[in-house]
Amino acid sequence: MTGVKFEVGATATGFVQESYGDALAKCFRYFERRNYDEHTNNHIAHGLNNTTTVNEGLIPFDQKRVAPSVSSTAASTFRVRYKNSAWDVPSTLTFTNECNFSCTYNATVGSVLSAGEVGVLAVDSADTCYLDFDSEY
Repeated sequence: MTGVKFEVGATATGFVQESYGDALAKCFRYFERRNYDEHTNNHIAHGLNNTTTVNEGLIPFDQKRVAPSVSSTAASTFRVRYKNSAWDVPSTLTFTNECNFSCTYNATVGSVLSAGEVGVLAVDSADTCYLDFDSEY
């Protein structure tokens, strides 16, 4: 049942219809899933190669009510692009420093990166993947 409003007392007030966009924005305060695939959302975030094996960057998301827990599909569904469009599949992908509107990712790959250069977290071409930002607890 929709369009029903319960009130205390004998005086009724008008029903305020909320737009779909407003309702969705309120839902995103609690949970958001970002789906990625090779064709629509290839690049997820840009980061810095901290070492020859770790690419680290920031992933922004819609503001949450509290810092969310972040989870994802397996690390093997992602890839890290680095110079000359070469890429490597991460062996691990972790998320840290969560706040209400962003988190840091750390993708560990083989010794193929050049420290101090830019890398990109992207979707592996053979897979689809997702990131979940959950602040429902």
